[in-house]
Amino acid sequence: MLELNNTILKSQMALMAMKGTSVIYPNQTIAGQMILRKFYEHKDLLLTLAIGLTQSGKTGAMYSCIREFTNVELTPVPIDNIFIITGLSSCDWLEQTRSRIPECIQKNVYHRPQIKTKFRDALQGKQNILILIDEVQVACGTKQSIATEFSSLNLLDIDFLLDNDIKIVEFSATPNGTIIDSKKWDSHAKTITLNPGPGYVGCKEFQSQGRLRECKDLSGPFGIEAIKEIHSCISEKFLTPKYHFIRTKAATAQEDIIRTFLQVFGDTNINYMKYDMKFDSNIDDILKTQPAKHTFIFLKELARCAKTFTKTHIG
Repeated sequence: MLELNNTILKSQMALMAMKGTSVIYPNQTIAGQMILRKFYEHKDLLLTLAIGLTQSGKTGAMYSCIREFTNVELTPVPIDNIFIITGLSSCDWLEQTRSRIPECIQKNVYHRPQIKTKFRDALQGKQNILILIDEVQVACGTKQSIATEFSSLNLLDIDFLLDNDIKIVEFSATPNGTIIDSKKWDSHAKTITLNPGPGYVGCKEFQSQGRLRECKDLSGPFGIEAIKEIHSCISEKFLTPKYHFIRTKAATAQEDIIRTFLQVFGDTNINYMKYDMKFDSNIDDILKTQPAKHTFIFLKELARCAKTFTKTHIG
């Protein structure tokens, strides 16, 4: 049964690669192999923290881990024992992550609201487990939901993890806090760096290209001046219509910002959209088509760290 399931997994991975749905790039392959090697070289290793730059391919590295840990000849991890979880409460993350992995493992992807229920139930009675935690810095405080649930499941108990052969891999670009403080785990924890692939563009590249601007409060007393700067930037840099994302504060601040944008840009040659909990369309379906006019999309509480947008027409 284990061999058959792993054959199905390999076939689905190969099919996704052929379609271009999910491709494991060389840097991601290396990351998966490094993580596997750490666990096999250090038999008492329980936790690996994988740190990578924003948009450097952490999802691909997780995908690579799935391939590597199911490929080993000695005690491969059964596909039913591989879990991808996050502290984010994000349906976008859930849908996006599932779409990037084979169908046979999609049921084992959980976001924060499912940790206490579906993840807990799926974990019961199993050994030889691989838990991949995406955006591990989210909701990881000692009194927050993920850490509390991990404690109740004995997943913070070193002896329990060793006895049940449970391996945890944490992924983050900003590991300012983690579910497990790796420094306290001594030989049971290791850290690796995920290197980006060729052509990676990050904050340093944006700065050198003059594409970073100071973050200013668009709703404060000087908000109108900051929005006038945005007007100048769009007029100078974007000669064809684009989508422009503006993240706003909650409550009435969003409406205040939109009114100021209307004051500066007007409503004749500009479109305005709100992307919040009431938005009932697929945002990526909209972004695939170039807008007829410059379009501001005002974000409120959505599209946090895990969401990847279709970028072709974003300004």
